[in-house]
Amino acid sequence: MLFFYDTIVQRNDISVLLCAALLITGAIFDSYPTDTLLFLILTFTVALVGEAYLAPTEIFWRDLFNCSIMFLASFYISVTKLNKKIYILIKEEKEQEKMVKEAKTQVILNQLKPHFLYNTLSTIRILYRKDPEKADEAMDNFSNYLRSNIDTGLSKNYIIFFEEIKNVKYYLDLEKLRFGKKLNIEYDIKEMNFYLPVLTLQPIVENAVKHGVGNKKGGGTIKISTFSDGDNVVLEVKDNGVGFEYNKSELENDDKKSHIGISSVTERIEIMVGGTVNIKSEVNVGTTVTITIPKKIDEAKIDEYIGIR
Repeated sequence: MLFFYDTIVQRNDISVLLCAALLITGAIFDSYPTDTLLFLILTFTVALVGEAYLAPTEIFWRDLFNCSIMFLASFYISVTKLNKKIYILIKEEKEQEKMVKEAKTQVILNQLKPHFLYNTLSTIRILYRKDPEKADEAMDNFSNYLRSNIDTGLSKNYIIFFEEIKNVKYYLDLEKLRFGKKLNIEYDIKEMNFYLPVLTLQPIVENAVKHGVGNKKGGGTIKISTFSDGDNVVLEVKDNGVGFEYNKSELENDDKKSHIGISSVTERIEIMVGGTVNIKSEVNVGTTVTITIPKKIDEAKIDEYIGIR
């Protein structure tokens, strides 16, 4: 250690001091480890070239030894930082994936609430006495509804919109058995070929039925629309039901008790596709939920999640 200290503080060792300062500064304070490695190699090379031209032979070899020690120490620090950063990124990715799966599972459970299943089966049973053919059709829709929710929900994270809207139609056909003419459905679909997190549309539509049109005397209309808006696709669900006084924090707290999966849908839209969810509601006027989704989302994520896992 004394030899190292004595030699480095001798006169004409400016290049070595410069090398040490740059290497240590780059290794400790640079927040991008991969850039730090390039910085270290470049600094080490510049210092050696300077020594080779300016210093006598015996000083060059001494400085090469000292500078090599500093380079190896700084290199070790940079590699350690890089490994730590990779570990943190992997951990964050796993935590995010876990959170998305938990949110999706909760949505599936909300979709298959016992009261909805019971009401649907009771309606179909009564229908068999009055109109067997219509009852058979209803049972087919019910089977398709269960299959699409369970199979799609548990095997995929992303779904193309035309499959999602098909699943929603199964659900709405079942609800129309209960509500009859009180429930009117309109479609204005201008965009079909885009991806969104699975079980995004259905919770929104269920809320429109359960808390909007279903609570309105005389019923009402639910309109589902999609259209292009620049680099985004807009998905809109609008009803002229009873409406409510919208408060984001209260809605999130009330989510588990009454409104179905709104906060879960919002969370997955933001995390998985970088989109937004906007809710506007007015008492005795109705509710509009607008979901904005980028047309181009991470293709690597689609390749990873779109198929059955």
